Amino acid sequence: HPAWHEKDIYSTRIDGSEIVANIFLNIEFGDTPHTLVRDAVMPFVDGFARLQSRPVRAFLCHASEDKQFARALASELSQLGTSVWLDEWEIRVGDSIVGRIDEALSTVTHIIVLLSENSVNKPWVRKELSAALMRQLSQQNIRLLPIRLDGATIPTILADLKYADGLKGLPSVVAELQHAFQSDR
Repeated sequence: HPAWHEKDIYSTRIDGSEIVANIFLNIEFGDTPHTLVRDAVMPFVDGFARLQSRPVRAFLCHASEDKQFARALASELSQLGTSVWLDEWEIRVGDSIVGRIDEALSTVTHIIVLLSENSVNKPWVRKELSAALMRQLSQQNIRLLPIRLDGATIPTILADLKYADGLKGLPSVVAELQHAFQSDR
């Protein structure tokens, strides 16, 4: 409404250690007068709920031969608002590779493991997976999310985990990961 001023739309106050914000919405239904108020307001409610939820910080564990899929997956997830750690985005010339990976593994909430004939026996993938499992066992709330890219044998340590099927394509994998992220919040 043009006669409203910004101060009339929201107010904030400090309540102990929290900041409380009140936001007032003016929703005009125009050509859709039969729209339910609930349907009009739910996107705002969902958005505010996401602001309060635990942020997703995902580490992408993969073999260099699977880099193309890793890049595409990282880009898709980033565009959807997930913080993704991908080695080539984070490790710079002169950085300690082990140090940067260890630092990342200490802050992530999810480890996405790309399982393929290329990766299941790679030393780096095994080390990252071992570190993730140790952190998971020590109650650091890291969730492993395996993605099977081909007919690779799933490592025994991951055999009881449901995996996303990469053979169904990137959109299917992204949808499954988004569902997993939402259930963790």
